Amino acid sequence: KKERGLTILFIAHDLSVVKYFSDYVGVMNQGKLVEEGTPEEIYSNPVHPYTKALLSAIPVPDPGYEKWRGYVTYDPSVHDYSVHKPSMHHVAGASGRHLVYLSDQEMESFKSPYAQAGDGGRAAEGPATRHSAPGRAGSKSIRVRLTAGEGTQASGPPLCKGGFFMEQAELTLRYRELDRDCALLSYRMHGPNEFEPKLFIPDEEAVAGVREAWRELGRRVEELADPDPVYRLVKRHLSDFLDALDYDIQCTAQDPLQGYTGFPYHFQNVVRCDRRPDEARCADLTGRIALLEESRDRLLALLPHKDGGSAETLRRVRRAVEADSVRLREFFPSFSIDQHRRLAEAMARFAGLLEGMAAQLDGGEAPEEEPPADDLTVTVKMEGEEYRSLLRKRLGVSLDELLVWQKEEVEKTRRDIFEIARKLDIPEVREGGPRTMAEVKDILFRYEGPCESPEEMFRRAEEYLKRTRAIAHEYMRLPEDEQCRCVPLPDCYKDSYPWGGYEGGDFRHMPYRGQMFLNQYNYQNINDGWIKLNALHEAYPGHHVQYVRTAMSETPETVKLGAKLVPLLEGTCLRTERAFEFLFAEDPFFPLFVAYRRHHASVRIYVDLMMFYHGASLEEVIKIYQEELGFDHGTARKQVQAHQNMPGYFTCYYYGMKKLTGWEKEYGFSKWDYTELLFSTGYISVENFESLLKLSPEERERYFHSFSSLLEKDKGMRLGSPVEDLNSGFAIDHRMAADSRSKLKAAFIR
Repeated sequence: KKERGLTILFIAHDLSVVKYFSDYVGVMNQGKLVEEGTPEEIYSNPVHPYTKALLSAIPVPDPGYEKWRGYVTYDPSVHDYSVHKPSMHHVAGASGRHLVYLSDQEMESFKSPYAQAGDGGRAAEGPATRHSAPGRAGSKSIRVRLTAGEGTQASGPPLCKGGFFMEQAELTLRYRELDRDCALLSYRMHGPNEFEPKLFIPDEEAVAGVREAWRELGRRVEELADPDPVYRLVKRHLSDFLDALDYDIQCTAQDPLQGYTGFPYHFQNVVRCDRRPDEARCADLTGRIALLEESRDRLLALLPHKDGGSAETLRRVRRAVEADSVRLREFFPSFSIDQHRRLAEAMARFAGLLEGMAAQLDGGEAPEEEPPADDLTVTVKMEGEEYRSLLRKRLGVSLDELLVWQKEEVEKTRRDIFEIARKLDIPEVREGGPRTMAEVKDILFRYEGPCESPEEMFRRAEEYLKRTRAIAHEYMRLPEDEQCRCVPLPDCYKDSYPWGGYEGGDFRHMPYRGQMFLNQYNYQNINDGWIKLNALHEAYPGHHVQYVRTAMSETPETVKLGAKLVPLLEGTCLRTERAFEFLFAEDPFFPLFVAYRRHHASVRIYVDLMMFYHGASLEEVIKIYQEELGFDHGTARKQVQAHQNMPGYFTCYYYGMKKLTGWEKEYGFSKWDYTELLFSTGYISVENFESLLKLSPEERERYFHSFSSLLEKDKGMRLGSPVEDLNSGFAIDHRMAADSRSKLKAAFIR
């Protein structure tokens, strides 16, 4: 309209479209204009009863709201125009040309809606508006629906302090728009991605820009009305998201190399998980390298000239890039000759770029081709309140809570191990053992020993995945054709994942495919208990189920991205290990391993506090792992390296599990219902999960379905019967799962 200078007369029955299309709106009844004004005036402050009836009749695809809406009737006979004839009147207080078709007498009988701004946002009733019970409207009347609490006696929770249902729809839309804008700012900082084509370089101008956008989003969140517990829950989540984003802005400004150091991980994600066509994958990698090349000078301007640490970091990335470059045909066997050539050339340029940047940072000194020696005398203690802020703002963990109960929980989980171990009917117990954690580990390795080869480890993992998948599909809503497989871990993870993990998948495409990995380089330290545990924790019902359920849900975009999510994310999976240990009921040693793993989770909190809060050296915390869990030095060092890579993260497992299992008892959920709720919630803080537990079932339905992402695309989701889930190439071994299924059913359904 603006470009071509057009005036458009738009006639429609869809009032939602009219609002966003029009600059000026007229409402007609039987060929006559009864009200006109700007969209804001008409939709926020309707005056004529017919206008109110039309607006309140606008449907919203929200079963939670719809269930509790009553009815109101507009009856034209309430207008007596036999003496006092109607005409267009200006609505007092309106800033624009807000006109309404009523008689002088009717205009005198009501107060202007603009004079009632403080009345809970409720517009005037206007003349002759009459409420009725559902289904009581006459044949010549227009029946419309009104929110419960506006003169109706409908049961259910009131949705707002007065106001037509249109106000609720508008408020929900504001929440969804704010969710979208918060997510887009996050995407802007973590580009390139599908919503942000550029690489974020945290120079002064860029950081100032995102900081200003962050402040504006914070102001909008503060101004949001929150008339009921559902809105308050979503509002707190948006505040959490901005809290975590604030910490991300600080970290990005302090570590401008993230775009470069993250390339090897992105490369492996494209290799292992990306299911787009070959040309899209090739263009993704070459395009990212081009952005990194373009950003070279801006990045170097942010770093000191003599910065040996950054130089070594860049050389470490260069070595990873060169190692990946020689395996391109292995990684991308379906690439064309041209695609291989383009990617190989880009990788070679990028390796040269990294070395050149490193040389400029260290003054051209001869680089060390071998990685520097591992100095275990150093400490990584965080300064001042930095660790507390990290736990609170990024992870949603209370440092004060950890300091109160951490030592007690380590002692408790240690006692549990020995109590379970001494019930085993084995020679070691009959001889009075075990007495030390090293002896416990010896028992687990003697009776639950590692596989003879990596190939045997992966074969066994696939068998266990068939069993855990069968149970997950029987007890949870999952797409029929989803899959999770077990694969070797990528080289870039081998020093920080001693046993294994979950790396997700490409959930832009269906059917959903995810993958857990095991560390083929450390297979001799991965006993049978670890393999079974990974099949639960990382896959079913663990991280893979979390990813699938979040991908298919109607949650806000920020819930899909997550805010202070790790305690709920990891605490849920730690709870799974014990709740589903029945799955391997034929193995008398598995409960011992589950207890050993729970002790491992409590010790992780102890180690994290010692490293980042108390300032212990790396050698000291390596010894803690050796003494408390019987780890060899190499495995203990890899665990400590994982702490160094993700400070604070490993406090979340036990912290989250402790809260979740406590609430499970406090609120009286069955194990089955609680499990389903845990995997339905999305990526929110553990405190917000407790708020969700306190909602009524109807309110939870509103949370799950009313605030869906405005960035979401139609995935054509199908949910089928888990009983029929016998997918080609991944048939469920129902025979192996049968005994465990009956035990699990007995445990979950009571």
